[in-house]
Amino acid sequence: MKAFIATLAATSVQAYYVDKYSSLLAMQQSPEFINGGSSFSPITMEVDGTKGTYYVAASFASTGGSDYVTPANGRGYISTTPVLDYSNPQYFKPNLLGGSVEWDVDLSDHECGCIAAFYLVSMPGKDANGNIWMDTDGWGYCDANMVSGNWCPEFDLMEANKWSWASTPHKCDAPTNVGHY
Repeated sequence: MKAFIATLAATSVQAYYVDKYSSLLAMQQSPEFINGGSSFSPITMEVDGTKGTYYVAASFASTGGSDYVTPANGRGYISTTPVLDYSNPQYFKPNLLGGSVEWDVDLSDHECGCIAAFYLVSMPGKDANGNIWMDTDGWGYCDANMVSGNWCPEFDLMEANKWSWASTPHKCDAPTNVGHY
């Protein structure tokens, strides 16, 4: 299986401000883009040789297409639906077993102290009762370092700037029978 997911990477990778997207930053506070809004930015990705439209759940917007720009300190989540059903979020979960991920990234503006990240997490996080954990950022975020208060497996494909690159797998103990780590 080959998964070509250039734009998935761009969601976290291009975490710097680009002048031509200044109008997008003004949309950041728009209600339709904040936590479960009615409209997410479309993103075109090719998975297993087939192009499709996916959506970025984020508190900011981008122009869509196959390029995606994320503002500094921005984080976006790829969804298979244009709205987020909080009872059953449909985050994009590619099967990478035996496959690959390919993306292009420009790190030329990322100096020391600035890290562009592209990583996979097992979202949404769940609480001890198996309910979706929304106390993090309103999207059910979780990671292996419990950054926002909830654990889940994480694989950092890229944590980089123009001087350094690291890839790191993180594991958690096995989840409970209700999916809580």
